[in-house]
Amino acid sequence: MTIKGVDVSRYQGVIDWPAVAGAGYKFAILRASVGNYYLDPTFEANWDGARAAGLKVAPYHVVRADNTVESQIAKMQEAFGGYDLQFIVLDAEVSPAGMTQSAIERAHYWAGRKTREAFFPGTSKPRVWFYSAKWWWDPNIRQQDWVAQDLLGWWFAAYGSNNGQPAWAVPPASVMPVGWPRWDAWQYTSRGAVPGIVGNVDLNFMQDEAFAQLWEPAPPPPSPEPSPKVPVEIR
Repeated sequence: MTIKGVDVSRYQGVIDWPAVAGAGYKFAILRASVGNYYLDPTFEANWDGARAAGLKVAPYHVVRADNTVESQIAKMQEAFGGYDLQFIVLDAEVSPAGMTQSAIERAHYWAGRKTREAFFPGTSKPRVWFYSAKWWWDPNIRQQDWVAQDLLGWWFAAYGSNNGQPAWAVPPASVMPVGWPRWDAWQYTSRGAVPGIVGNVDLNFMQDEAFAQLWEPAPPPPSPEPSPKVPVEIR
């Protein structure tokens, strides 16, 4: 079983979040920023509305390899610094004109590493995710050791016929970006229809394990064993 969710930006306009929640969607990933120059004007309203309706929420940032990582982290801090963050998604799908493959790859490597250091220092969980698709990742990032080694989450897009429904019960390995060790979430269409959202919207499944790791509270620690009673000597 997988958990249903949406991802949105300003293109979806004003969203009726209680209607989205009522249709069974459990999480929303919200565009917050792009590169070092853009803040999505709907982010704050979407964050507040989705949370108030009971959805779990997270921001996404569109990486621009032609902007410095430091300046992009500053833009992320401006967009959602101080928010109660469980994880951050780095959207990898932009190939700036004139940049080499190796330069694009290095920029994304450092974006993942430095975002984790800035927002989740010392974490032992995958709190920084990459979003991408095979069509972009394979020619731009390719097979890289850091993909498997770094503490990352993985959200990929693969649509098939893109008719609003999943093309596969389980996405085959052939549609996965090269080198990805697993998928934590799958964006299966860009033409979804959801109550409360006007027009098309991206629809996603998240693995139960990933959802639980991010948002379900840890079980309470076991109660300590009672100390054995020492008999009192009566004189």
